[in-house]
Amino acid sequence: MNLTDFIQVLQIFKKYYKNPNGFHVSAEHDMVCLAPTDKPLSKVDIQAVEDLGAYQEYVKEGSYDPNESWVVNI
Repeated sequence: MNLTDFIQVLQIFKKYYKNPNGFHVSAEHDMVCLAPTDKPLSKVDIQAVEDLGAYQEYVKEGSYDPNESWVVNI
């Protein structure tokens, strides 16, 4: 993933946190994990972040669980 796509993913997720400056982000090797959002993502934004390369590691492909975190490989 390139820097522009990563920034776009963060901008989309920022809309779904109560405190957009305080949501939890962690990193491990080449993975950045974004904490579950405070409110569910819209279908449009789910598709957008998936098109940019974000995914939910422990959710069946094609499904969405608002209680699970998202992963971005960088």
